Amino acid sequence: IRVNPGSVDVRVEADDHEPFTMTVTLDPGATQSLDVELRRLPQTGILTVVTHPVGAAITIDGVARGISPASVDLLPGAHELEASAKGHRATRTKVSIERGATRRIDLHLEAERVPLTHRWWFWGALGAIAAGATVAIIAGTMERSPEDGSLGTFRVP
Repeated sequence: IRVNPGSVDVRVEADDHEPFTMTVTLDPGATQSLDVELRRLPQTGILTVVTHPVGAAITIDGVARGISPASVDLLPGAHELEASAKGHRATRTKVSIERGATRRIDLHLEAERVPLTHRWWFWGALGAIAAGATVAIIAGTMERSPEDGSLGTFRVP
């Protein structure tokens, strides 16, 4: 490229690359060469997923991607995010990522309500009530004469 002598701003651009700029001072009649290496722009974005409680399994677009908190490289566009943890309801949401961007998303997982019949003490209490009711029914339906007493009649030699 022929340019006038003096200070010249040089800019080199290419698709999917960071532009290169430099100021060069040229002497009259001189030839100058530049070695230019363009850095490629990132092709992905980064999604950081933080869950409350921590330790939830992270699935993106149906693929397991780790345990929260997790940072994941994703292609630009819309993605389906799911977080699940034992004792909590799974949470699903859609997220969009732009190329070269970093995005953080916080998900609060709701604790599952455990039915009363799934708790150990419920069945223990129910068993105790059933046993007590059985004893009361048997005791209430047995007739004994007052002379026999509650232990029955015994002879002492």
